[in-house]
Amino acid sequence: MVVSGDENAQLLLVKEKVSLLSFKSGIVLDPEGALASWNSSNIHVCNWTRVKCNNAGSQIVQLDLSGLSLRGRISPALANLSSLVILDLSRNFFAGHIPAELGYLSQLRQLSLSWNLLEGKIPFELGFLHQLVYLDLASNRLASDIPAPFFCNGSSSLEYIDLSNNSLSGEIPLKIDCALTDLRFLLLWSNKLVGRVPQALSNSSKLQWLDLESNMLCGELPSEIVRKMPQLQFLYLSYNDFVSHDGNTNLEPFLASLVNSSNFQELELAGNNLGGQIPPIIGDLSTNLVQIHLDENLLYGSIVPHISNLVNHPLELV
Repeated sequence: MVVSGDENAQLLLVKEKVSLLSFKSGIVLDPEGALASWNSSNIHVCNWTRVKCNNAGSQIVQLDLSGLSLRGRISPALANLSSLVILDLSRNFFAGHIPAELGYLSQLRQLSLSWNLLEGKIPFELGFLHQLVYLDLASNRLASDIPAPFFCNGSSSLEYIDLSNNSLSGEIPLKIDCALTDLRFLLLWSNKLVGRVPQALSNSSKLQWLDLESNMLCGELPSEIVRKMPQLQFLYLSYNDFVSHDGNTNLEPFLASLVNSSNFQELELAGNNLGGQIPPIIGDLSTNLVQIHLDENLLYGSIVPHISNLVNHPLELV
């Protein structure tokens, strides 16, 4: 028996339709009735609400169920959508664990599961997603260490990583031989991360937004790392255990490392153990700077007149 290409495509789509219905069976509440079309045998699966297929109508490439207040669990059956490029289940009430099987969606470029009730460990299998550009698991109840393959899997495609507002622990698992060269956003705030900012982050020279606020990170402020980020705009390091250079007496090397970031806009260093005085070089920071927070530290001395160069900034030093 010979099966034509068209028949193969139809069989594949039937399989994907079954997988979507299996996923739907794990949803216990759909308050907006958003998935009502999924119950109709008269509506083609490519026309189901929030489902998109490729141009040929033969494979599902996008499932975006964001913001529908759905309740239930994420079925591993989604792993059967082998051509899926975008999976967005954010801003719902999905509970339980993230299925490890999602790591086998080899074409996936965007995975958004933020603002749910997901718990447990992040599956290391998600590190198999070598095409991934956008990863957002923020604002869940995820715990334990960040799997090393997230940051080191032989791929440099990731541009956006947001794991913030969880209970993740351990060190940031970025090793010196791993390069996230396309990374532009790294958001890890409000976790329980420890250790130093990894030196390998200096390979991410395109970084624009780095938010490590409200963790338990330590060591000297990462001047040699941010010095290699000329496109940096937002740097949030508040509420950690960082110290300044030269035995916690000198802020100048760190501020000097930011001088070449010409579009730099916000600097948050509050609530650390930073010692020393505010050096004159603070006046050489980008004229686009609009906010500096240095309060709740161990700084002393008078405010240097050079700070008047930063005409746009509300400065908090208390």
